[in-house]
Amino acid sequence: MVSKEELVQFRGSETFYEQQLVDGGKLILTEGCAFIREKYSAFWLFDLIGSYQYKLLEETFQVWKLVKYKDECEITCYDGNKNKLVSQHILFTDFPFDIEIWHVEGTCLLPSEY
Repeated sequence: MVSKEELVQFRGSETFYEQQLVDGGKLILTEGCAFIREKYSAFWLFDLIGSYQYKLLEETFQVWKLVKYKDECEITCYDGNKNKLVSQHILFTDFPFDIEIWHVEGTCLLPSEY
């Protein structure tokens, strides 16, 4: 299993991946986010981020934070000025650690990839 600290190996991205959303839209993922999605079966996390985009059309820079509490987590989106935009409580997750994902103009990336 990869630890959170090992994710800093992702710097920039030469390859981009698509995640199709239920509404017919899509998210673009960098190599780091695609790795997270595959390694931890976290398709649900990117589906969640994608599901809020219709509410956040004006927000071109979003910071999504997943914070674990035992088997539960809270996922909160902030704008670039740390203003809370949306939040959702998840009753069960096996995702192993807290993580921050940025959504910049339609692309999800790890902070180290910015």
